[in-house]
Amino acid sequence: MNAFVAPNEELGIELLTIDPEIERRQVQSVQKLRRERDNNQVQDALDRLRVAARGNENMIPCILECVRAYTTQGEIVQALREIFGEYKEKPTF
Repeated sequence: MNAFVAPNEELGIELLTIDPEIERRQVQSVQKLRRERDNNQVQDALDRLRVAARGNENMIPCILECVRAYTTQGEIVQALREIFGEYKEKPTF
């Protein structure tokens, strides 16, 4: 227990909860997008992004191309993660 808690201060933290129905609709929306988009165009855009990330190019035009091809944020992030890896902070005490 923290000895410096104000007398009327609540100790709990309100957590964000997502309605399962909203989550279900969003999943369906992303699945529909992936079915209806031109997946060849998506892969080409992601390949150009990977090439730009490996080199010394400005990646913004490639990211915009991905967005225009209806690439999801997760797919763009995964492509960049493949090139740059993932940062893991070392805990210090």
